[in-house]
Amino acid sequence: MSTAEAVETNGFPKKAAGMLQEYVGRVNSTRDALHDLLNESIEARSQFGTGSPLALLKRDLLLAEIGSTVPLHNAVRRFIQRVSQHLEHEAVEDGNRWELELRIADLEQSLEGLSRQSEAIGDWAHRE
Repeated sequence: MSTAEAVETNGFPKKAAGMLQEYVGRVNSTRDALHDLLNESIEARSQFGTGSPLALLKRDLLLAEIGSTVPLHNAVRRFIQRVSQHLEHEAVEDGNRWELELRIADLEQSLEGLSRQSEAIGDWAHRE
């Protein structure tokens, strides 16, 4: 059995594609959750004032949630690196390679969006 056949038969492309797609969903769900918490924080500030206990609690929850995204971000970044290294060093059928490269790009875009959103929300929460 050739190296290309061994790589293809071990299920790597299918498994990696599924995981890449799953983590796009997880990253996007995390972004949505941050957006919802931001809206709750804004609403609490507008209804009760910036220094109110509820507004401060909502801000603290928002900042804690932003902090909790760091392990996810790091794990996803490592996963992307491993899949990319596998594509670089192992024989993978062209169709599977293209699919994985596109899924990696999709996940990188979602992850970059999460990073930028987290940074912007964190800056806003600390300013207010």
